[in-house]
Amino acid sequence: MPEFKAAGRLSLHEAQVVHGLLRYACGFMAGRHLHQVCAEIMNLGLNGRSSRLAQVADFCDYAADMLNRSKPRKLTALGERRPFLIFTDGSWENGFAGLGAVLLDTATNQKWVLCGEVPDCLLTRWKQQVGEQLICQIELYAMVVVRWMFRDLLTNRRSIWWVDSEAARFSAIKGLSPSPAMRWLVRELYSFEVDSPTFSWIERVPSFSNPADGPSRAMPEEVMSLLDIHSFSNFEHPPELIQRLLSA
Repeated sequence: MPEFKAAGRLSLHEAQVVHGLLRYACGFMAGRHLHQVCAEIMNLGLNGRSSRLAQVADFCDYAADMLNRSKPRKLTALGERRPFLIFTDGSWENGFAGLGAVLLDTATNQKWVLCGEVPDCLLTRWKQQVGEQLICQIELYAMVVVRWMFRDLLTNRRSIWWVDSEAARFSAIKGLSPSPAMRWLVRELYSFEVDSPTFSWIERVPSFSNPADGPSRAMPEEVMSLLDIHSFSNFEHPPELIQRLLSA
């Protein structure tokens, strides 16, 4: 990576070579956390001369950090096969950036309903980057925070996610987005795979079928009644995560 950073550019051939090596590491040693690095490096190579110097330097620093943190993935034949079911949602109405989530652990029958809103400092930063239409960032941020809050419980577990934003869903699946704010959120989502690996599947759910829709609008009562839950939890916003997203 140092030579690419010094050159300030990455040719398609160079990107293909490094991509092949990283794909090998993903498949045979490291697991999914390098998938997002693979996606970004091919995108830089395809853009070729149009990639800005700062963009290449930022990617090289990020990729080097992910590689330094990389360690062999451990698999066990005795792991829990029953999945975590996770529904997330975000709302953006009249300046209110709501967050909602519903989680069910089918192995223990534990259930959670989460409500909250995006910190103002992130909304301000995202508006500077993409303007007033922030629903995609909010939806993806809900996924990132849930992944952070439940990282210990999700370690080495199967999880099925339902998201009602196609932009957030495809960014999380592909590991890539043309939006700088979305790209940094996806980086955070994949960074959890280093110390808290999981086996995840991300699916689409229409808003009217999403149990997290009510909590994202500060109305969790209906889903709490359906799940026989008597209290909801608040979304947590770790300072270290917020700081990384603000520095994007």
